[in-house]
Amino acid sequence: MKKTLFIIALSLFAFFDAFGQRNADHRIPFDTPIQTILTNQFNGHVIIKEANKISNYNPETNTVEWAINENDIAKKSGFNIADDLSNKLNGDDLSKLLTNEDTLEFIGDSPFIQGHINGHLVIINSLNGQVAYQAMGKKYTIALSQYLTETNQFLFLATQGKEVVCVLYDLENATEAWTTPLAQSDSYLKSLTSLFSKGSLTREDQVTVGENAIYTTFNNKLYKLDKISGQLLWSPDYELNRFYLSQNGNHVIIIKNTGGLLSSKQALDILQTTDGQSIWKNEIKTKFISYLEDWGDRILIAHNSGFNFYDYQTGKKQWKNDPKGSNIKRVITIDNDYLYVADDEMMLINAQGEKLWKKFIEISDDKEDPIYFLDKIDNNKVFYLTKTYANMVDYSSGKKLWKKNVSLDKKRPTLYAYDENSKSFLVYNAEKLFKFDPNSTDSKLAPMAKLKVKNDKSMSGIEWFSWGVALTGENDVIGVGTDGQVKYHNEYKEPGEASRRLLKTGALIGSYYTGNRSGSQSSLANATVSINYRNSKGEMVSQQGNLVSDAQAQSLMKKAGMNQDISNKISATILTKVNQRHNALKQNPDYAFIFARGENKEHNYLVKVRKSDGVEVDKIEVDTKKPIYEVDDVTGTIFYANGKELNVYLKK
Repeated sequence: MKKTLFIIALSLFAFFDAFGQRNADHRIPFDTPIQTILTNQFNGHVIIKEANKISNYNPETNTVEWAINENDIAKKSGFNIADDLSNKLNGDDLSKLLTNEDTLEFIGDSPFIQGHINGHLVIINSLNGQVAYQAMGKKYTIALSQYLTETNQFLFLATQGKEVVCVLYDLENATEAWTTPLAQSDSYLKSLTSLFSKGSLTREDQVTVGENAIYTTFNNKLYKLDKISGQLLWSPDYELNRFYLSQNGNHVIIIKNTGGLLSSKQALDILQTTDGQSIWKNEIKTKFISYLEDWGDRILIAHNSGFNFYDYQTGKKQWKNDPKGSNIKRVITIDNDYLYVADDEMMLINAQGEKLWKKFIEISDDKEDPIYFLDKIDNNKVFYLTKTYANMVDYSSGKKLWKKNVSLDKKRPTLYAYDENSKSFLVYNAEKLFKFDPNSTDSKLAPMAKLKVKNDKSMSGIEWFSWGVALTGENDVIGVGTDGQVKYHNEYKEPGEASRRLLKTGALIGSYYTGNRSGSQSSLANATVSINYRNSKGEMVSQQGNLVSDAQAQSLMKKAGMNQDISNKISATILTKVNQRHNALKQNPDYAFIFARGENKEHNYLVKVRKSDGVEVDKIEVDTKKPIYEVDDVTGTIFYANGKELNVYLKK
């Protein structure tokens, strides 16, 4: 009997030892240490970057399908070009615009890889290894570039001799569609320092693609170019801060500063796209503009002390008096009403501009607080979640569901998720989990669960399952049942790098969707002003930043945590940041991948934890404190760069 127990114990020891010392299913050798690996979401292949080579590994055939020698496409002469150009500009450090470190990344939802190799811009088609663009050997030097997702092209701002030129490059055909001179290099390039320096007036160059034209700003000047020929059609003789193309494509909304560089006053005007001439007799002048919404025949303009609708053709106001409120941060259209935020309060008005609530509702304790969620939800309730407060309000009366707001610790991460079945929100903050149910009759909202978390400041993921919720961080994976009881709690030690504790990924939750659209606007800048409009499906979409409207992002912002995509997108946001900080955490809706410190003399390891029950389904030994690895969410395969080897671990 003792012998049998000994054999069983020995077998169990061997099993767990083998689990902890799992061998790679495939080992692919490379010439030099691997610097970067990227998973191609189109075909599941892996892009491998060494010191002087870029390769493509196919996990299905276990072969390297193509490889590119970097010196063939980007020799190190690029730094000399940047330095020479910098000297010509009387000391302006243009070389800072060209990265001194090699980088490699996929371009949006495309199969193209963009890299800065030896100081040169290089674009590679990842599906076949074809070099779609290489800056080396070109007559011009690129200062800024913009990828046009709609047409699969690049728009370059470049210098060619003494001129600044605009170049449209076709990636599919690997050819320059056209090159158009815009300005003299001295007048433009001498201003690049102020454009990129901290504390200066925020004026970002933009590119917007219309049906037949490209609208772009360089050095704060607006240009309209024909999309096919590149012909410059018109350019106003004044500077502006930002512009937006109207929903019907017939107008350009422009915002500019008035009264000098340090003036806090702004002016809004509407131009015809046919000739660039203003359609209004007078500009709209205000202290600053915080929000725009395009309704086709009219435009909603929110400014420092109120908001109103203005007719496109006449500029006439819809309401005689603007609905009041300082620092308007958000205007949400709900049916025929308008829910808007001013400073740290919100108010509801009807189509006539009349207040529907007796008083403003305070939604935060600081007017600078970002708004994570604010919208009408189930049971005629409005749910608000900011950096400091959370509560629900009856839409008709403005009465709070819970008399006292749930106060949140702004120094800790706030995570939230939405459950479609119960129409409820779960909010985690400072080791407490709250359930916000719009059908609740409780007079006071108590925490659903109180937890003890090893590293609360690193908590960054939340997933709602039928059995409860899974919370994940760099050191913790926790499962909490629907009854508020902890089902499991896995704790992991960090590999010992104190600097990694500075990573606060949790602070990104929520703000990715709403923070930069709802945060307080500076009186000297309007870089975060967004213009919203209704598309053909009646959905609100948004135009913001350098590209045309991003309907998907706006739709997600509108719904906030109301679907599974939110968790996926939040995880992707965290993943981007954590990749920059030693790949400490990766996750998808079903599994968390934790980089942890081994006990005693045990090596560090990557552990794959199933969120539904907390079970460690895989464990891979890692002999480094800075692992380079990728996970294929479709196949579950783990790719780990182990020195000069790519180790492939198939799903267990």
